[in-house]
Amino acid sequence: MKIRISKTLLMAWLECPIKFKNLLEGKVEEESYSMYLGDMFHYRVADFWRNVIFDSESKKLLLPEIDSKDERLKKMFDNFKKYVMRRWEASHNNLNLFFPKYIERKFETVENVDGEVVELVGVVDMVDSLEDGSYGIVEWKTGSPTQKNLRNVKIELVFYKYLLEKNGLKVEKGAVYYPYYNKFFVFDLNESDVDNILKIIKSIVFHLKTNTFYH
Repeated sequence: MKIRISKTLLMAWLECPIKFKNLLEGKVEEESYSMYLGDMFHYRVADFWRNVIFDSESKKLLLPEIDSKDERLKKMFDNFKKYVMRRWEASHNNLNLFFPKYIERKFETVENVDGEVVELVGVVDMVDSLEDGSYGIVEWKTGSPTQKNLRNVKIELVFYKYLLEKNGLKVEKGAVYYPYYNKFFVFDLNESDVDNILKIIKSIVFHLKTNTFYH
């Protein structure tokens, strides 16, 4: 029995095992406006980063256009451009610190959990190189920074930490950026957090093996 657990499935399990079961069976949620905002922001911002140019002669950044007729998206993009410039100033023209190491990059690993082959997979919005040689994970969220959402984001970041470290990248910091509110939150990610994630994964595997979807 080969089991594949994505970040989306992990978060669905924590929210509602029945939602997890529906996703596992390929039942897709009907697209909502909030889903549209998230998909569009991620697509446009990933494309933006891939087209940012540093002019070595003028020592200036050449930023591609990013805009929208949708008022909420427009505000997000306007704030995002301000965030990019703050990021440039904070990097002190260090291109390795300014430019992301990875954008929308899939990471995966295969584990043995209670005798079952389990594939863990997730697509990380952005991975940054940090001054100490480690890496930081950044998620973009188009919702609001409520306490519940921030708790959930940290769970996602810890899951990604595990994936990245299994792929040879040391991670101790994670962050989330809320473009509509132009707010940035940073988290310390430690091994006890990872242990908790692994316990959740072990629980998921048990319920899949026993075909029970209530925890």
